[in-house]
Amino acid sequence: KTYKSGVRLWNTPISFVCTQQQHSRHSIAGDIHMATFTRKAIMKTFLHILKNKPLDRITVKDICEQCEINRNTFYYYFKDIYDVLEAIFEDEVRLVMDEAKEGVTFHDAYARVAAIILNNREAIMHI
Repeated sequence: KTYKSGVRLWNTPISFVCTQQQHSRHSIAGDIHMATFTRKAIMKTFLHILKNKPLDRITVKDICEQCEINRNTFYYYFKDIYDVLEAIFEDEVRLVMDEAKEGVTFHDAYARVAAIILNNREAIMHI
């Protein structure tokens, strides 16, 4: 799905087409997948906005409009904008830490962190 912000999640759109019988067996997995998808969409849309606008000027309304969700959906996943920012930091740190557990060298971990910073430098400058 591509949002108004131009943010695209995953390479293929998600389809939840299934028969009634399949739905009853897989609804929990589908709900979890959709929840993850929506949470990630909010986070990616926020990051996209943050690259162009200072943190103190971003509103929940901005995120909801670009992500094409309603405010209740936003507040289901996050308390406020700062909660979204914290979730982004936590996800990135978790990824780096998981890689470190897999025996990545210090140099590789440092390069990964540097790449994250460089790829998000506009957003970081707006925090």
